[in-house]
Amino acid sequence: MKVIDKFCLAIEKMEGYYKGSRSYRNKNCGNLRYIGQKLAIGKDKDGFAIFKTYQDGYNTLKMMVYNACAGKSKIYSPTMTIAQFFALFAPASDKNDPNHYAITVANACGLPVTTPIKNLLT
Repeated sequence: MKVIDKFCLAIEKMEGYYKGSRSYRNKNCGNLRYIGQKLAIGKDKDGFAIFKTYQDGYNTLKMMVYNACAGKSKIYSPTMTIAQFFALFAPASDKNDPNHYAITVANACGLPVTTPIKNLLT
């Protein structure tokens, strides 16, 4: 399995993708906010994207992560560390613990949190 897929699956786990959860109902394994994503079919009352299928939601998450790692994002830089990525992706202002998030996902990938996200593409 590629590192980027391990990364996305670890995000899915951190976002609580299980039967009955918001991310499950929305088929949005990354719990992404709706910003007009190509595969999204709308948004819920809290502004989270809704996808027709799990695969559409997963593909959208993976493309967002890929774009961040490849320097194709307006928000993320490929030289950001995993810790810096999660400070933006799962900010404390949204009642997340970005440090815990980064450590958990990095551990799932077998990487330190100081790893630049561009390394997820290798």
